[in-house]
Amino acid sequence: VEQVVGSDTADWIAPAYRARVRDTIVQVLLTGQSASMELEGTGRDGGKAWYSTRISPVFMKGEVESVILIASDMTDRQRAESTVRDSEERFRQLANSIDEGFWLIGLAPERLLYVNPAFLRIWGLPAEQLYGVVRGGEKWIHPADRRRIHDRFNDWLAGRVDSYDVEYRIDRPDGATRWVHDHGAKILDDEGRVFRASGIVRDITAHKSAEQALRESEGRYRLLADHSSDLIGRHTPAGRWLYVSPASQKILGYRPDELVGLDPFEFIHPDDRGDCMLNLQRLIETGEAPASTYRARHADGHFVWLETSAKAVRDAASGQVREVVATSRDVTERIEAMRKLRQREADLSHAERLSTMGQMASELAHELNQPLYAINNFAEACLVRLNQEPSGELTDLRRWVTQIGEQARRAADVIRRITRFVRKGELGRELLDLNRCIRDMSVLLEFGSRSKGIHVAYELADHLPAVIADSVLIEQVLLNLVRNAAEAMEDTPADKRRLVIRTFEDAGNAGVAVSDSGCGVPADCLERLFEPYFTTKPDGTGMGLAICRSTIEAHGGRIWASNNRTGGATFQFVLPPANPE
Repeated sequence: VEQVVGSDTADWIAPAYRARVRDTIVQVLLTGQSASMELEGTGRDGGKAWYSTRISPVFMKGEVESVILIASDMTDRQRAESTVRDSEERFRQLANSIDEGFWLIGLAPERLLYVNPAFLRIWGLPAEQLYGVVRGGEKWIHPADRRRIHDRFNDWLAGRVDSYDVEYRIDRPDGATRWVHDHGAKILDDEGRVFRASGIVRDITAHKSAEQALRESEGRYRLLADHSSDLIGRHTPAGRWLYVSPASQKILGYRPDELVGLDPFEFIHPDDRGDCMLNLQRLIETGEAPASTYRARHADGHFVWLETSAKAVRDAASGQVREVVATSRDVTERIEAMRKLRQREADLSHAERLSTMGQMASELAHELNQPLYAINNFAEACLVRLNQEPSGELTDLRRWVTQIGEQARRAADVIRRITRFVRKGELGRELLDLNRCIRDMSVLLEFGSRSKGIHVAYELADHLPAVIADSVLIEQVLLNLVRNAAEAMEDTPADKRRLVIRTFEDAGNAGVAVSDSGCGVPADCLERLFEPYFTTKPDGTGMGLAICRSTIEAHGGRIWASNNRTGGATFQFVLPPANPE
């Protein structure tokens, strides 16, 4: 007190407020009316303090003699209010910066306290249409959702339900309809009573549109799958069916509900299962895999042929394969038709070989007569020598018996080659050296050529890639080309009849060329030589070269013909290598 008494009032008032205090005192002295104000001053400890002051007139004989100033220290309250204001400002800045809508209402009475700019943006409303109106936004809720949301909000405030977490549509003033997700939270006072509620509103229109598009897409997919004649299935990467289309009953004899949850590989033929599993692994690792053709077990026990193409469905976030969608088509009839076609082609090829042997009958007789005649002569010579000199020198006998053996082997080789060439049955592909193939069948290739005075020459490449082929079918092609070349030189002078069998490498492929010195092929016939039933021979069937072409193309190769510049023609074919680089 001693510090205050006798001091100037201005000493404990902050400079910024002194003029205002003086003016207020003057006003009270002149008007005789009391005045109140809050001001900043100096506290007992010399620090900053806030005071709530009341300046009142003091009357003497009806006139204002002086004023009395009553000051209450409100520093703590001011600091608390400042803290609240700072907190509210930070909250407002945060609420104004987020993309979600925010609302805050007071209760008892219920009134809107605050909505942020994002809320107004989502609803498409100006602030004045919401403030001062109880639940002013409710009328903009879609009519089909309004009652549900109204009741839910009331039940939540009353404590009848634990949460307010809802989705609904709003019809904006601009005519647009938006989907929103609204999540509320209760605010309690110091006594634990609910006195406010707040919430976050998010615009989920895009999400809802995506969901609707997904449902429509799934609906179309299900409609397609349910009515497709192909078996459409979805299974996990580990191999468990998640969905199987109704076509499973027609194709496999099982209802979809009998297959869901089972492993698809259990139904695949054991001989095909490994390749199918490798295909699935490749699909999961690379995202691509060729279609698989395999046998699947029908409910009645027999196997059907299926052709399946698959696609991996990956999780958008992790990139991991979530499931595999596979489409399987019953190709049993196609496989069976292909088998029958191959059998017919094999039968036709066999008939062509038999026909070739029939045409070569006279040459074969001549080819076999030579070793048989020699065997007979050597045997008779042995008998004569034995009769003349039963105990004589055996040197000649040994030599003649050796010749008998060689001639017998020669005849046996001819018979073996003919038997192998005309055999009927399943043919198989194997690693084949074309040079060795030509050497081994040289006896057959030269049938009919030597008797016609044709000089046969071989020009075999030193390094020729091996091929994967059926040796009998390739021998048939070679024999057909060589016989055609020999027949083309019937009108050629004997001293000019030359047939060359040559092997070569062309761009990594292995090739064979058969050239003759005959009359060549008419230019207008070159393009049609390999067509079925087309022939330039008076008694030809037109099937020989057609079979040659189908055989070579079935091995992935190519066959063609051209005329030589010096006369005659060349027929050649190429086959892909067994191990392409």
